[in-house]
Amino acid sequence: MYLVEVVPNFSTGDPVKAKLIADCFRNRKNVALLNCTADADHNRCVVTAAGAPQEIRSALIDSARVAAEEIDLNAHRGVHPRIGALDVLPVVPLEETPESVADELVRQVGQDLFDKLGLPVYFYEKSASAPFRRNLADVRRGGFEGLAKKTSEPLWRFDIGEKPHPTAGAVAVGVRKILVAFNMFLKEGTPLNVAVRVAERVRFSGGGLKCVKALGLFLERENRAQVSMNLTDFTCTRVHTVAELVKVELKPFGAEAERGELIGLAPYAAIYDAAEYMLMCQGAGAEQCRTLSVEDVLDAAGRELFLELERGQILDFALSDAFGREIKI
Repeated sequence: MYLVEVVPNFSTGDPVKAKLIADCFRNRKNVALLNCTADADHNRCVVTAAGAPQEIRSALIDSARVAAEEIDLNAHRGVHPRIGALDVLPVVPLEETPESVADELVRQVGQDLFDKLGLPVYFYEKSASAPFRRNLADVRRGGFEGLAKKTSEPLWRFDIGEKPHPTAGAVAVGVRKILVAFNMFLKEGTPLNVAVRVAERVRFSGGGLKCVKALGLFLERENRAQVSMNLTDFTCTRVHTVAELVKVELKPFGAEAERGELIGLAPYAAIYDAAEYMLMCQGAGAEQCRTLSVEDVLDAAGRELFLELERGQILDFALSDAFGREIKI
């Protein structure tokens, strides 16, 4: 059986709506709901699921239908950029699944979104129809409010559809690598502009680390500024490298990080790298690190990244538990 991971992002932080969306991935043959998080400040829900391409195709369309019925972007407020109720839908081929299989699913789902729900589609990342459409930040620039103007320009017409859905906007769909979403909360009282400046220095577009995207945000319910980051290739830039750079960049402002946050799931390899870095800084050798238990790895990585890690947050383990066999990322 071919296996793909999907990580649809929905523009709601409402736990009731998030549950309705997540339920679309439950109790389906060859489909597993691995994780669901919802945040009110971001006003965003992130689902992680995996399964056979055609079975997960149906779950995705059902979840998009719920989002289109439940979310009106005209009344939506949140700190996270978005163009749609179902905002972005990445598809990741797992194990020996060919990228072409994942891309075929992207094309099928994109057409389904328009034919069944009237949602226009941009293809992005590895599925992009042109190089300038690969970067999600460029596709999403202008947000839901700017979609009508953006799509009036020939370069930014939808790949499928002609105009935005009046309440649900549009969807970006594409094949990509496994992404690690990692945030760092700054200590209470740290101004937003510090988080913004640090994010500018960390992200690749600002001259920072390759394969890193970052934003400085202020979360009212937390009463804290946050550096919100996506690592689009964790083998290119390691999670602990990003965490260490954030700490360094905070120092000139007299600011410090308080805690980290992992959104969704992370591959064990990314977490192991953080643990190894922490322990080798304390004098451990590489061979000693390789003999660590999973619990010790999670503990060391958690100390490096300022968070508490549990087995259920590791993608490899969540997949293995869901499908009854060992799956390594």
